[in-house]
Amino acid sequence: MGTWGTGLYSNDLALDLKGTYMRLLKEGKTKEEVERLTIEQYEDTMECEDEDEDDETIDAWLVLADLEWKYGRLSERVKARALGYLETGKGLEAWEECSNTDYKKREQVLEQLREKLLSPMPAEKKIRVPKPYECEWKLGDVFAYQFTSDYSKKKGVENHYMVFRVIQLVRSKSDNSIQPVVQVYKWMGKELPGLDVIYKECLLPSTGIKHPEGYLKLKSIAYEWNIDISSKRQIKKGSLFYLGNSPAISVIPQQKRYTNEGGMFLYKWIEEYFIDRYLVWKEVENIPSHVDGQEHMKLNTYQWKLGDVFAYKFNTEYSKEKGLLNKYILFRVIELLWDKEKACINPVIEVYQWLGDELPSSEMIRQTPLLPMMPLEDPSKYVENQRLNYNMILDTMDEEDIKKYNLIYLGREEVIINCSKQIHKTIEDHLYEWRSIENVIVDRYLEWKDVDFITY
Repeated sequence: MGTWGTGLYSNDLALDLKGTYMRLLKEGKTKEEVERLTIEQYEDTMECEDEDEDDETIDAWLVLADLEWKYGRLSERVKARALGYLETGKGLEAWEECSNTDYKKREQVLEQLREKLLSPMPAEKKIRVPKPYECEWKLGDVFAYQFTSDYSKKKGVENHYMVFRVIQLVRSKSDNSIQPVVQVYKWMGKELPGLDVIYKECLLPSTGIKHPEGYLKLKSIAYEWNIDISSKRQIKKGSLFYLGNSPAISVIPQQKRYTNEGGMFLYKWIEEYFIDRYLVWKEVENIPSHVDGQEHMKLNTYQWKLGDVFAYKFNTEYSKEKGLLNKYILFRVIELLWDKEKACINPVIEVYQWLGDELPSSEMIRQTPLLPMMPLEDPSKYVENQRLNYNMILDTMDEEDIKKYNLIYLGREEVIINCSKQIHKTIEDHLYEWRSIENVIVDRYLEWKDVDFITY
């Protein structure tokens, strides 16, 4: 734990816990829920056995007590725990090896906290619950962003443009906001471009490197940018230009080591992120560029769009053998990949961990976790938070062949739920043939249905 002073909040743990507590308050949760969820978040530190208690355990309870008292929500449990440390001197044990000056300062801080906790608590403060931001962009929207900051001037790219495209809209479980996920193109120019720029340029990685040769040491390269926008006011007028919408195709090449595990980027710093990534990655020449995007349109035999949700009905001898004949399962289209070698478009789908006898609605995906596409021989050997693949790339086929399969279109779901237990999603380079897809999904469902901690 990083510590830089004698104050109650002069360490990493205290600030992290305060951040968690305030976030839960602003989500409109009750004081009981806020306390329970905060303690659960720091369970390993706060709920350990007496013999395992350390200075972090004590600090966590003291900080929680201070926060609860300040906002008029101090429970008897937290008060008793904190006073137990303060009145026995446990809160000072970690400071005995420090200088006498620091020890005395910390002693004074803890005495002031003890007096506070014993004094009348203020009335419960009302916490303004901000309305969660809901991004109004649509899947496939393409924007040009013009740099206007001092940072862009310093880097010599003031008034230049870069282009990004919306590929996902995610509803956050933490604050219920709807945030965009975008892909940025490896292009920068002085003139406002047209929509066709996305058909000519390759993607700009969101992965950061300090110098061009650094990419050779990467195990994977992320091309997704999860943008965090707090309000409409953050989007400066005159800096964003709508170029059009490209919903029917996704101009993503099979770029080497492609993943969709991009990090979170605050919109207020987006210029710096875009500029820094572009200036270092523009020297890397082996990321393949796109072919003419207009030709892609002709080769999209599926005619599926991003967000399309389908029900698939099992009807093979294999599903009958496994006891799943005539059961429905759900999948959603999340990308359409350009296969340069075959000169065709392959859809990427996410399958949901749901099986039913009746035809569901597309809304079912909002409350259903994803089904991993990795084999699992023994559910007991699954390790939480290990890297998982939730995607299937389907091999392309003729429109007449598609009609042979038991597919039922349910609608389009543009906004998805961000499931914190399922953050390790990757797009692998493996293609699944349609004739084998049912066997694969049946096997994966039976293998993973008993792993309950990948659910929401």
